[in-house]
Amino acid sequence: MKQSKLVKVTALFLGLSFFLGEGLNYSQLGPFFPTEASEHKGVSTTLIGVITGAFDVANFLAAFTLASFISPETQKFFFCTGALISASCNGLFGVMGYSVGGVPFIVVCTLVRALMGVGASMVWSTGVPLLVPIYPQWSGRITSLIETSIGLGLMIGPTIGSALYSLGGYSTPFLVAAATQILFAVMCIFFLPNKATEHDNKQTVKTTSGHPEGSEVMLDFELPGYTFLYFATRPSLIGVSLPVLGHSASMGFIDVAIGPYLKDTFGVGGDIAGYYFLAYSGFYALSAPLLGLLIDRGHAGRILLISCFCGALSYALLWLPDIVPSLESKYWLIACLMFVGIANAGGFTSIYLIFEKLAYAVGFRVENNVKLMTAALLNACFASGRMLGPIVVGGVFMDHFGYYYSCLLMGCLFLGSSVSTCYVLFTRRLLKRVFYPQQADCERDVIVKYESVVETLHVSSGGGVSGGTVTSTKSRVAPSDYLIQSARYNPIALSLKLSGRTDYSTKRT
Repeated sequence: MKQSKLVKVTALFLGLSFFLGEGLNYSQLGPFFPTEASEHKGVSTTLIGVITGAFDVANFLAAFTLASFISPETQKFFFCTGALISASCNGLFGVMGYSVGGVPFIVVCTLVRALMGVGASMVWSTGVPLLVPIYPQWSGRITSLIETSIGLGLMIGPTIGSALYSLGGYSTPFLVAAATQILFAVMCIFFLPNKATEHDNKQTVKTTSGHPEGSEVMLDFELPGYTFLYFATRPSLIGVSLPVLGHSASMGFIDVAIGPYLKDTFGVGGDIAGYYFLAYSGFYALSAPLLGLLIDRGHAGRILLISCFCGALSYALLWLPDIVPSLESKYWLIACLMFVGIANAGGFTSIYLIFEKLAYAVGFRVENNVKLMTAALLNACFASGRMLGPIVVGGVFMDHFGYYYSCLLMGCLFLGSSVSTCYVLFTRRLLKRVFYPQQADCERDVIVKYESVVETLHVSSGGGVSGGTVTSTKSRVAPSDYLIQSARYNPIALSLKLSGRTDYSTKRT
């Protein structure tokens, strides 16, 4: 059923609101939670990092698990369910302000944050493939709007969190955010599209020799569980995943490190510290739309590479006051946070297109399945970085070596990711102008189920200009044969085989 323009706009707004909400959930606790937990609940800096990072540990594990279950038909269910879980857990995290400190506080907060991470993983793994088909001609703009929404959440989170914290105490910011997000989640059930369009789920196969000219068939594909594992372990995708890990680690590090640094160095408390976070999140949100326009004009590869070098430079500047004490000031910190925000926006906004281009390069063809896998991979990389940032760098490492050397470590992480990114982008020719793939670019190839299911397809004309029939047989492949058949039945090998067959059939040898 065709949706009206008002319904589409409302659905897009509601979907974007949850990316804003997740950004808010990330950032609102940064200005006051580390101080509140350490001074009133007796939690060490390392355990604060564990509580904060539990979200991302669960998010990381859920990203790989959900990739085997989410399909175009179930993505709305997972999105709405994840939104309700995330919002409810955010409220429960606020209720913990009334609990006693010590071990009970640490255990319950960790469990609640972990469950919140599972809900967020459902939202992030389905958000892009669910929202982009609403206006498929604006793929680049919608992905940039998603990053803008996250940036706005990061921007208003510390400010609203600090304001509500000063008005009503620890619980107020979480309860207000939870109530708003639950209301929007209920509305999403009625307004979001039930499933992807038919065009997204099916692949057009045009016959050539041996068939009437112009005959075509539509094939419906549902990729098996092993597909995401194959997709995520391609070397080129691993190479460009490192910048995502660096940028997300940067976000997690800022959440747990800037608040205590402001408190220890400048005496800035949790009720005011949120305004300093505006330097980071504000420039993140403001630069994302501009970067989205540049990506639509083909500059995604260059923006991704520049964002890596900018991240390395910005953290080097944050470390510099350690050897030049005269530079240490609030204004220097604000300027560096602005630079970090722009770098993070460039990395996250451009990576959607880079992942999609690499997915098509390694042989995937069905558009909506590509979007699901790229969203799941981005979510997994994001969660990995969010574990690395608050737990390892902002927690354990900063406990032993201090704030400045932690900034230096973050700069080295960005510098290392720049090397792998430059190699992949150069070898895959993505430093030139690249654009979102059009469906017409993919119709000349056939994608076949592989990994856990091997399917034999026979396409024959039905005698008419556009007629055609498809017969298929399936055989299960044992998981122990995964490595063998991953090499034998990967999309590139299948494409080469298909190009030499007039009957468009593939058989296991």
